[in-house]
Amino acid sequence: MRKNRRRFIAGKRKARYGKAYNIYKNWCAKKSAKNVRSETVLLANFRELAKQKKSSTLWSLYCMLRTILVLRERVDMSKYGKLLAFLKRQSIDYNPKKFSTFTKKINKINEFLENASKEFLVQKV
Repeated sequence: MRKNRRRFIAGKRKARYGKAYNIYKNWCAKKSAKNVRSETVLLANFRELAKQKKSSTLWSLYCMLRTILVLRERVDMSKYGKLLAFLKRQSIDYNPKKFSTFTKKINKINEFLENASKEFLVQKV
């Protein structure tokens, strides 16, 4: 069963998840937090992170920590209501950036389809 748990996080994800966990553990050590499993400690960590990071990043970190804490500490963060409520509040005013590259390409394609001469009919279809 333990082998299956280790396989759950593989490859590049393993390094990224491990890094997130190590950053959290170092933060706990720096703040002299004794119970790294505590909702209060996790909430304090996310409050501090929210000052510098966007809500999408907070959610990514939450997902990474949730997975790694289940495997290493046997803690189910998904039951931490205060932490989830905090993350949801952070997301209220968040507007994701839309990348204009794809939009520009779509506009050019539409322009071609509408304005190209009949000699390009085969390419249009």
